[in-house]
Amino acid sequence: WHCSWRGCQAGDLHSAGHPIVSVVRDHEHESVIRDLLLGASRRVGVASHKLGPKAPIRLASLHDWPQRSRDATALQVVVGSRPEDDAALRDASELVCRMGGNLKVRTGVHAKLVVADDAVLVSSFNPLSADPFGTAENAREVGLLIRSKAVADAGWAWINEQVKVADA
Repeated sequence: WHCSWRGCQAGDLHSAGHPIVSVVRDHEHESVIRDLLLGASRRVGVASHKLGPKAPIRLASLHDWPQRSRDATALQVVVGSRPEDDAALRDASELVCRMGGNLKVRTGVHAKLVVADDAVLVSSFNPLSADPFGTAENAREVGLLIRSKAVADAGWAWINEQVKVADA
């Protein structure tokens, strides 16, 4: 909807360059992240403060990309703390590498976002750690799904910058 002094009209704001923003709550994160990962055709960037046993499972969904998408899709993953689960880190790193991407541990990164083509999810939900709803009673997560090329470009640039920083 577009509103002005003349009244409100339905319109495609996204195609006009305006971001479309929606709130993602609690359990909705799982399906939103799955849809973003499976629907991407050009790029996927993930920043997660933590990486847990669920990370390889979530990243394995990228193997469902058609081969032509896999060859043309850039994949970058940044994790903000050294995982306690070495097997999960090894498995996630191998999956990302097989997909032609990069996974870097950048201690101190606390960002939680998923960039998929021209959409970005910015959230309190750690996209690569275990599901908090299985371990924390009444856990609450909230995020914003922003459909905007400009915002997604900024998120992608930040993730790329983190991946390219030399290891200490």
